[in-house]
Amino acid sequence: MAATKKTAKATKAKKSEPPVTVHGFKGFTKDLKCRDKQYALGETFEEAEASLCHHGLHFCEHPLDCLNYYSPGQGSRYAEVVAESPIASKLLDSRAHAVMLDARRKPECAQSARNFLALAVRHAERCGQAWLAEKCKGYQQSILGL
Repeated sequence: MAATKKTAKATKAKKSEPPVTVHGFKGFTKDLKCRDKQYALGETFEEAEASLCHHGLHFCEHPLDCLNYYSPGQGSRYAEVVAESPIASKLLDSRAHAVMLDARRKPECAQSARNFLALAVRHAERCGQAWLAEKCKGYQQSILGL
């Protein structure tokens, strides 16, 4: 099933509630391909259905998890993405899949660090690890001046 560009008609979906969106990161080959699907930065892609590791549009909420799938030393490329109505994986990392994915732009290094630390704080707080959340907040203040 090939990823297709979202048409203007498809964007006028008649839903009573806005879809849930999640920001994340996606890795690709040097040619912006993932599992034989061709992507382009600045475009939105969608599929009829999604199933983790089988079909759909995959991404990671945590930027460093992309490195598990696309190593930086092999010419891999990365993008910030926005996924519509994503489904989280049951794997040990932050991989998820969705039927709609907007490949926004190439991530900036400093912004990726900010995103990583913000995600680490949220995850630690969600898991009841206050000490880890405070440590990450300290990194935010000392390294990034936040």
